[in-house]
Amino acid sequence: MSPHHSLRHFKKGISLTTQWTGKEHKEMEKVFLGLTANATDPRVLRAVRGLLDFTYYAHFRVHSDESLSLMDTAWSNFHANKEIFETLGIREHFNISKITKLKHYTDSIRSRGVTGSFNTEHTERLHIDFAKSSYRASNHKDYIPEMIKWLERQEAVRKFASYLEWAVPGYEAEFTALESATSDLSLNSPEANSTSDDTDDIDTLDVDDIQSHRLSKKPAFRNIPITQLSQDYHAPDLLFRVNDFFRDNSIPLLRELTSTSPLDVYKLASLTLPAIPEISSTPVLDKFRAVKGEHRKETPNGLKPAKAPCFDTVLIHIGEGPVDSITTLRAARLRLIFRVPDTHDSTSTPLAYVEWYTPFTRFSTDLGMFEISPSTRHHRRHSQVVKLSHVIRSCHLIPVFGAKQVRATWVSEYVLDQASNFYLNPYLRHHDFFLLRYRPDLEHFRKQEQLRRARIRKLGRAGRFTDNI
Repeated sequence: MSPHHSLRHFKKGISLTTQWTGKEHKEMEKVFLGLTANATDPRVLRAVRGLLDFTYYAHFRVHSDESLSLMDTAWSNFHANKEIFETLGIREHFNISKITKLKHYTDSIRSRGVTGSFNTEHTERLHIDFAKSSYRASNHKDYIPEMIKWLERQEAVRKFASYLEWAVPGYEAEFTALESATSDLSLNSPEANSTSDDTDDIDTLDVDDIQSHRLSKKPAFRNIPITQLSQDYHAPDLLFRVNDFFRDNSIPLLRELTSTSPLDVYKLASLTLPAIPEISSTPVLDKFRAVKGEHRKETPNGLKPAKAPCFDTVLIHIGEGPVDSITTLRAARLRLIFRVPDTHDSTSTPLAYVEWYTPFTRFSTDLGMFEISPSTRHHRRHSQVVKLSHVIRSCHLIPVFGAKQVRATWVSEYVLDQASNFYLNPYLRHHDFFLLRYRPDLEHFRKQEQLRRARIRKLGRAGRFTDNI
């Protein structure tokens, strides 16, 4: 599986995992449909896709009648194809209470609100207070009566502390402070700060007031000749593409760029994906890397192992349309993040050298994914230099697996170079699902509704029954 910074890689596979948690299940959901492509019956793919779509729609924080209709459609797709598992002998039946409950999710959301209000994680804090903390306070032998007594005393002290807060002006109860500390702790969790190391000492570059790209204050490498960069970063046409960029954008150069001209290189860039009410109330930090590989070498501390290169895949905005539409985006492989020094370019615009993939024209109806492949021109990779601000987000490409496609030489670090066809993964993050699955499905749903209403206007009440003909 191709790597991504937000994707967990199971180095030993999943067959040896004996105890699964919610986190492992969520990580597997991101790639499960892509793994089964071309390896099983199409009805299996449609069933898996329906269940995954239903799960992601169920995570929405805000719903509309349209999103709930799409959620019902996803459930119907799973229900219509799930019998294939019985046909293949994988299951004897689907008389499972949890699956039966899924049918009632949309009705429950309409009557009681989104599923986030009933998340079982909300009770985890109560489990800590009522079970773990009280057990630690006992003698670990006859612990149940002691736990009950401890909880009763804690409740009595909490009530009295609340009374003192009401009766004594300025008094702050100790329990209130503990609760606030607990809430602060959640903000300082490893998950909340998982990207802090990557964003230290960074400048902010405004991008049309829509997104914010960030680069480190100092480049990782300064004044590296273009010839060396072409070799280290597998960018053979770097010099030509840089000159093409300045010529096409009518940007005058102070000095002509040659093969020995230096460039300042960055390893990492990041941007903030805007908050989307349906999936998140806070912005999400995204990053994309372009890091050259390193050979194994001797050091005073011993042998330093070789390090594989890391060239992430990204979505780039093309044309003049909106940035949140798949029709104005194209996938590319990020090879180099750089600036032209002030001695050559007075604007010092951050640039990116990318290798394009084919446009989003091939679509798998069973998977609901776009299939792309590396774009070539004259038997060479189609490359271009673009403004870094045109990079909208990172993306994840799943190699097209199957009995005839997979080779024993494929490895995760180099599979983007080894495979020839890929699926654009809509399940990587909820932001990707919103862009690559929800928005296209919503547009298709609205078109179908317009056609249905047009038939009703034309045929009258009889038009309501033409959908089943």
